[in-house]
Amino acid sequence: SLVNDILRTGDIIKLEKLSYKAFQKLFGKSVGKRAPGMFVSHLRSKAERAGGKVVEIPTVLTKLSQTCQCGRVKKKKLSERIHQCACGVVAQRDLYSALLAKHTEPDTFVLQVSQLVDDWQSTELRLQAAWRTATEIKPATGRIRPSSFGRCPEVERVAAEVLARIPKSQDVVGVSRESGRGYSRSPEGSDSGS
Repeated sequence: SLVNDILRTGDIIKLEKLSYKAFQKLFGKSVGKRAPGMFVSHLRSKAERAGGKVVEIPTVLTKLSQTCQCGRVKKKKLSERIHQCACGVVAQRDLYSALLAKHTEPDTFVLQVSQLVDDWQSTELRLQAAWRTATEIKPATGRIRPSSFGRCPEVERVAAEVLARIPKSQDVVGVSRESGRGYSRSPEGSDSGS
């Protein structure tokens, strides 16, 4: 189960303290079907039975999704899925928040900036790899990335380069351009309807 997978990663599990009632107002019945509150409760009890603990980090104090390791705090809309700071840090917002949570003191909720900066060089590539993996189409299942996860700029660049190399003659699927259904190709290979 997912709870066991999470517990295999360590004995101190850090989560953002969230209001599941607010989730219900925003997302309706889908929250009830997925039961995040029950999941966290199950995770906590299993962690405690195994000698670990679950620490819920208050978002009001830490603002993990708005904070950068350089110290800047920038409020973001929920739809902004990429953390991009003027200092040069670019990461998927949820993955970066998880990294910040990892470096948050569990008792005081203070961000350990020096540890975070030291860890960033080795972690940055792993975060990018996780982001890339999550945003690629999964061939076995046919699933695509969750829309809430944001697009990995590197994947977008590579995909554009690959598509540019495909000869027009291999583009055999014609779709119409009507009401957001895509583009059809004219016999010469240029977009029609432009």
